[in-house]
Amino acid sequence: MERASLYEYLSRISRLLMAEERSGREALPAVQMAALHYLNRCNRYSDTPASVADYLAATKGTVSQTLRALENKGLIERHADANDGRVVHLAPTRAGKQLLRAEIPPPAFRAAEAELGNDDRDQLRELLETLLRGMQRSGQISSFGVCRTCSHFRRLGENRFQCGLTEERLTPADSEKICREHAAYATGAND
Repeated sequence: MERASLYEYLSRISRLLMAEERSGREALPAVQMAALHYLNRCNRYSDTPASVADYLAATKGTVSQTLRALENKGLIERHADANDGRVVHLAPTRAGKQLLRAEIPPPAFRAAEAELGNDDRDQLRELLETLLRGMQRSGQISSFGVCRTCSHFRRLGENRFQCGLTEERLTPADSEKICREHAAYATGAND
């Protein structure tokens, strides 16, 4: 009997996740939930409408409608950049963050993940990250990785960090955020 391919497993899992997200209490369309989740995880360099479009690999029109819907529902808010009034930054509202805490990850995923041991969960996370990075490299897609795994990330001391690209200081919370300027290490991410 032929085993299902990795693609088949990942495709089925992604469809189940999207179906469960749609059946959640708020039942946001998948693209709205994905945009809200991204905005909750991204850093201050990556919270613009253009970044959302790039991260979701969606058209600017689709993302514009998505962001407008989230704003109309009171789940995100806009604010102008302090240095350039033409730049708009987006952030989840308190209601948006509450929705994410309740719905992401969906309950069935939480239950299935709980069945994995810590070692299996860590190994699966590493393997999926490797697969994602390979897809991004082969498709020449921006990596949008977590700051602390970036080649620009610098440790300055205990809980003191800096972005080597912008030379700005980073907090421990900043180091866990998704960045559009992420540059993966040639041989994989550190720590």
